[in-house]
Amino acid sequence: MSSELQPAFMAYFKPSRLSLDSGHHQDLKDQAQARIAFLLRYAGERFEGPYLFGEHRSVADPYLFILCRWAREAFIDLEDCPRLASFQRHMGLDPDVERVLAQYPLRHTGPWALRWLA
Repeated sequence: MSSELQPAFMAYFKPSRLSLDSGHHQDLKDQAQARIAFLLRYAGERFEGPYLFGEHRSVADPYLFILCRWAREAFIDLEDCPRLASFQRHMGLDPDVERVLAQYPLRHTGPWALRWLA
């Protein structure tokens, strides 16, 4: 996820980091969006239970949850991948996740972690 999926979001949200020619930016965003959707489907097809690796949460699950939230900002519909959509809903209902999201609400469009790339 950190070597393929997260960098694809940078290409979507900050195409100017990949090309100074603004005429290329929409093409870069379109390619990144397709890549993100492909990688999310790939991850969704590998679920082994309610969590990515089975019945118990691993360190990968909160990370994937955040990447799924970013996907919403990139206009990617997780409903195309039922396991991933179910995972996203399941994680979103977790009391600890709800507490963290209430403490750190999204205040702008795009993933906050990519703001430093501007």
